[in-house]
Amino acid sequence: MRIRKSILLFVVFAAIAGTAGAQMMLPVDRAVLGVANLAGENEIPAVDTAGRGHAVVTLGRGGQSIDFRLSVTSLDQITQAHIHCGEANVNGPVVAFLFGLVSGGVTLNGILANGTVSEDDIIPRASCGVTDLDSLLREIRRGAAYINVHTVAHPGGEIRGQIVPPGLQ
Repeated sequence: MRIRKSILLFVVFAAIAGTAGAQMMLPVDRAVLGVANLAGENEIPAVDTAGRGHAVVTLGRGGQSIDFRLSVTSLDQITQAHIHCGEANVNGPVVAFLFGLVSGGVTLNGILANGTVSEDDIIPRASCGVTDLDSLLREIRRGAAYINVHTVAHPGGEIRGQIVPPGLQ
């Protein structure tokens, strides 16, 4: 009986250690670029809403794209979502579409968009220094990009969150 417990504890420990090791050995080309927590109070000007969102942005395979997963709760009639260049508390131009444009919008709780932004998806904006994928990556890594979600009720954006790189969290 005691041997079985020891073996079981060893197997559990090995599984946990293996999982931690696998996370630590995450290939560099799949590194997390940042996380954004979206809320109405982050919009400029602030929006009074129960809506919330969360996004994880990672470097795509080979470093040639940006992968993202954006989920939302308590939002009605979502029309679009974007990455914008801009510091916290500053509105900036759209540099990549993540979702939409959907006329009339959609209402959901859960994953709004899950996908990839490639070089061809970048909208060049010289005003903020984003002209291609590499320059967008630079802005994300320095904390100068954000995600926002637009709705019919708030066409300028209902929720917003700065993409915060791991080193700045």
